[in-house]
Amino acid sequence: MKRISTTSVVVRGGQETDLPTLSALRVLETLSRHPTMRSAGEELGITHAAISTTLSKLEQRLGALLFNREPGALTPTAACLELIEAYRGAADLLGRAVEDVQRARPASITISMPSCAAAAWLSGAFGRLQAQIPDAAVRTHADGEMPDFRRVDVAIIAGGVTPPDGFEGLALFDERVFPVCSPAYAADHDLSTPSAVARLPLLLHSRRAWRSWLNRAGFYSEPVLRGVEIGDPALGMQAALAGQGLFLACTVVAWAAIGEGRLVAPIDVSLPTGRRTWVVWRRTPRPADDLWRFIDWIQAELPQGETGHTELLLDVAA
Repeated sequence: MKRISTTSVVVRGGQETDLPTLSALRVLETLSRHPTMRSAGEELGITHAAISTTLSKLEQRLGALLFNREPGALTPTAACLELIEAYRGAADLLGRAVEDVQRARPASITISMPSCAAAAWLSGAFGRLQAQIPDAAVRTHADGEMPDFRRVDVAIIAGGVTPPDGFEGLALFDERVFPVCSPAYAADHDLSTPSAVARLPLLLHSRRAWRSWLNRAGFYSEPVLRGVEIGDPALGMQAALAGQGLFLACTVVAWAAIGEGRLVAPIDVSLPTGRRTWVVWRRTPRPADDLWRFIDWIQAELPQGETGHTELLLDVAA
């Protein structure tokens, strides 16, 4: 098998000319801004030895000294500075060409969101998303999991008070949960007090959360919880909508169903979970325009005005 050269080849006047790779020239440019190979390597994420090897090979190949080695410092030579200037110009030209190609392709964005939010909160708003971003694609991920950002551009996730490392983010709301059920289920059962709720079979996504909510609502004894274990919150919401029992739902996720009368909140007590919901995207110099269109859309889908249960919601995080 023919070995493929790692160097660039440019045809000039019918003759091929080997050029250093862009990665090797990037090493030169980075090294020119640092006093030592070690600090340059830290910026590039490579070892001191890799920096030294790249520099030595370039000097041998070009037959020119690129850096003056002095105690505690490296100084680029005139030849090195000429190469660096050419590299910066070429990188800028290539960057503009890539941007032109990207602008020429159809606008699109791939969005990942928790399955529960997609099913219960946002599924009814996908028509408005399509109007905002005609070529948007939606994928789901399990609640509490980080989506695969090799396949998506932006995601809704629940986490701490700051976005994950390496990501930009906009806080949407601080999560609170409260019991919800169908109107038919509420009509057939006594849900007037926390004690009455504690005696019922429950849809159990989190026993700990149920105990905390009962305590917050004024039930101070240790409850003996009964009911069906629900591993997926989206399944728990569907069971509540189907009249199968009480489910501890996120207030923002449940608000549309409550406003439409498909769910009711029998006791107006909500429990903070300590999780903040974010829309996040990878940190880049120039985020796509469709990212900002998506952010506008998701903010518009947060509870607005009086819906009959806004007292259950925290203020949207600034």
